[in-house]
Amino acid sequence: MKGIIIVNAYVKTKSQIMQAERIAEEFKNLGCDVEIKKNLNVCRIENGKIIANEYDFCIY
Repeated sequence: MKGIIIVNAYVKTKSQIMQAERIAEEFKNLGCDVEIKKNLNVCRIENGKIIANEYDFCIY
C-alpha cells in the first residue's frame, strides 16, 4: 500500500514537518510506503487531464 502525506507548501518550522514525519513513521511500521510532499507537487497534468492516482491513500 502506498500513501502520501501532504503538507502546506509554506511550512517552514521544524515542528510542523516533524508531525508529518511521525505519522509517516507509524505508517511505515505498519508496512506502508509513505511519502511526504508539499501541496504544490501532488498531481500532474498529462494530455490535458489531471493525474493523481499514484497513491492508495492521502493524509492532508
